Amino acid sequence: MKPPDGILIVGFRETATHRLEPPLLRPSHYHGLHESIDLWIHVDPQGRVLEVRGLDKTQFDSKEVFDAARRIQYSPFLRNGAPVEAWVQESIHTLTTEDKPAPLVPFPDVKDPSKIRIELSRSGCFGWCPSYSVSIDGNGEVIFDGGSFVSIPGKHKTHISPAAVTELLEQFRAANFLGLKDSYRGGVTDNPTYGLTLTLGDTKKSVRDYVGGYAGMPSAVTELEMAVDRTTDTARWVTSSPATLEAMREAGIALDSPQAAMILRAAIDAGDVVTVKSLLNAGAPLQLQEPETEFRLSSPSQRPDTSLLELVVQSDNAKAQPEMLRTLLAIPAINSDKSGKQRALGEAAANGLVDLARILIAAGADPTARFDGAFDSKNETYLSLAAVSGIWAMIDDALSRPHDIHAVDSEGRTALVAAAWSTAPHEDIIPIIDRLLDAGADRSEIDRVLHDIDFPNWIPGLELRRKPKSPQSGGQYQSLSWATTN
Repeated sequence: MKPPDGILIVGFRETATHRLEPPLLRPSHYHGLHESIDLWIHVDPQGRVLEVRGLDKTQFDSKEVFDAARRIQYSPFLRNGAPVEAWVQESIHTLTTEDKPAPLVPFPDVKDPSKIRIELSRSGCFGWCPSYSVSIDGNGEVIFDGGSFVSIPGKHKTHISPAAVTELLEQFRAANFLGLKDSYRGGVTDNPTYGLTLTLGDTKKSVRDYVGGYAGMPSAVTELEMAVDRTTDTARWVTSSPATLEAMREAGIALDSPQAAMILRAAIDAGDVVTVKSLLNAGAPLQLQEPETEFRLSSPSQRPDTSLLELVVQSDNAKAQPEMLRTLLAIPAINSDKSGKQRALGEAAANGLVDLARILIAAGADPTARFDGAFDSKNETYLSLAAVSGIWAMIDDALSRPHDIHAVDSEGRTALVAAAWSTAPHEDIIPIIDRLLDAGADRSEIDRVLHDIDFPNWIPGLELRRKPKSPQSGGQYQSLSWATTN
């Protein structure tokens, strides 16, 4: 059964930008693995879920999955500035069902605070995961030991209140920490390992977490790990927090030193606007020196050729990105970096970050220039990068500016072909193809897509679009990739 003609159809990537908070599902009984469940969800103009259908067959109980999908909230989907009804593609990620609670193991009564200790360790990974450990004793003494990919490595001490330690201990008690397994290991590779250790007098308990959510680990363990970080404010050393400048002074790091440049970049990546402003005002260097080892180049924030504006676009802190971008562009030396602005604009377009793209263009970035980046190709247009994003608002922004819809990159790909190359096989590409065709893309470009990419669910819709629209269609095509998956 197809949705009625004229109803908006939205692919996975645009759906993700409207999702307010995805539900957590744990219906899998396969330890060591995780699953993704793809769905079609019918939403009203306010973004409220009306109906849920399966995109493909799953081994999970459909009622549990569909009930979870009905709880998802979306911001409205817009076309021509107005909220509209839509069928959207959604992917719900699942974790293994939590292990059944162990019998309650009571805490021993320890009167001497020096006999109490909480420890958290986080290892590196195949990438740039920060590695560090932190310990807290019952009197509130905190010892941090930072390894690779932290802002301020080495050993550092601080104190928290005994009351904060007591509150943290109560969280361990509520999680029945002494009754947990010693290890939870997921069936994947190249991830970091986390460790929690609680010492209460002669009682010592450790829990090892290696992607434990895939192996039945209770979510309370992750919450405890985060609580230790939050209580001790490890962010001041690992990335940045309001206490980072004080931590720099205690570590003897000058605010205008090369290391301060690294910390500035970490603060940008974390979305810590307050610390960034403080470091900029203190004269932190805007450029990195060449790193001592090639390994440190693994992290984008540690690459001298990555501009500060690019780091803003790459940050996962979406809420802070607009303010952070404006803060940096207010610095004349950053605003005058035309190359940095252009690279940031290209990244913003390719990732569908239309608000950031508009800020950069208002600051002088040129959307009519050519860019390098996606799929190792060069000479890409702003419109091609927007098409790569799969985000409707980004594509509309590019089409609203001067453009050549027939322009090709170094691989001979037009915007229409680039849109197809950037899309996963199970995503509905047809609405974007229609949008580009309506904007003047040549139907012959579909031949390149059909020649290069053989995704069966796309073929009927693409084949139909090789021909002119018939009067009977009313000027519209139904998205056949929806029909072939239901």
